Amino acid sequence: MSIDKKNLTKLLDSAFEGGSLPGKLHMEVLDGRKARWANIRDYYRKTLKGLVNRDDILLFYYSGHGGISKGGNQEFHLHHDEYSTYRFTVEDDMRALKARLNIVLYDCCSNFAQPRKELSADDAARLPRPSGKKANTKLFKQLFYDSKNWVVVASSKAGTPSYCDNKTLGGFFTWSLVEALTLDVDAFGDKDSPVTWDALLKKVGKETTRIEDRQKPEPIFVNEYQEHEHYVELRNKSSETIDVRVRHYGFDNTAAYHQDAKGFLKSIGWTKLTVPAGKTVRLERNGKPLRVYAYQFVGVGRDSGAKWTWSTDEKAGDQEATYPIVINPGVSYNSGREGTTIKTHTHNLNP
Repeated sequence: MSIDKKNLTKLLDSAFEGGSLPGKLHMEVLDGRKARWANIRDYYRKTLKGLVNRDDILLFYYSGHGGISKGGNQEFHLHHDEYSTYRFTVEDDMRALKARLNIVLYDCCSNFAQPRKELSADDAARLPRPSGKKANTKLFKQLFYDSKNWVVVASSKAGTPSYCDNKTLGGFFTWSLVEALTLDVDAFGDKDSPVTWDALLKKVGKETTRIEDRQKPEPIFVNEYQEHEHYVELRNKSSETIDVRVRHYGFDNTAAYHQDAKGFLKSIGWTKLTVPAGKTVRLERNGKPLRVYAYQFVGVGRDSGAKWTWSTDEKAGDQEATYPIVINPGVSYNSGREGTTIKTHTHNLNP
């Protein structure tokens, strides 16, 4: 992890030295005992509050232990915290600052909580040597200044570990990324066209896999708009009416984000729904679809008294079901906001 920090901070400093790129670089490094969720949260919510404008770029980078929750969420296991930090909580705080480009890069495992895998001495001996070159400012400008929305990249595919060498290269994904950002633009193909994040990440992925063929970086978002709130609807496929109570968290129709003092989601409350046999009912408030971040519900068959229970792990879409709930792919619902489609998660209530 210390090698990753050195490699990335040195690269970023070299990109901005001498005023070669417009603007200023503000870099905050949280390591050791400073690497806690409370400090990350305070940096976005307090330190940067009022300082970020709509043409700025936010970059979050994490190197360390990681894993995937049972609901499918990427976890960052900060050594000095009692609980894991989730990628989506970091993204929420970044989103609130409304920067033009948000970049989230993480070099950690994406299967279960564990340190990154180190190579044997024999395998480490065949590793390439760091070039030590400075950042290519022309490449930086094309990637960072001519892009928008979100770039989110995992160092390994979901369900797989990441690998490293803690003597020379550090994390193979980070090393490959840093090296790629020093290359000439014509190394990415068409020298007459700007280099895209897609092109960069293909090269980073190829180099990472060349070093360790068991590791394949995974772009999650590449210059895409992303939202975490969802709509919920229940489809009753039974032969009786089902009375349902839905508890929802996080957002209400004023787009307010409800959290307690520690940053955990607060429940907005329970909504009662009646879902007739063969019908579909959407969770609404005051006649409008209700955007939620996380939710849970319990239903009771009006005739049989049979119960349905279901809840999310952390957020809408990360579903953990108990029979007889069957979760189907959702349908799109246009929220009316430009460039935004918020997904609807549809749950079948089966007999």
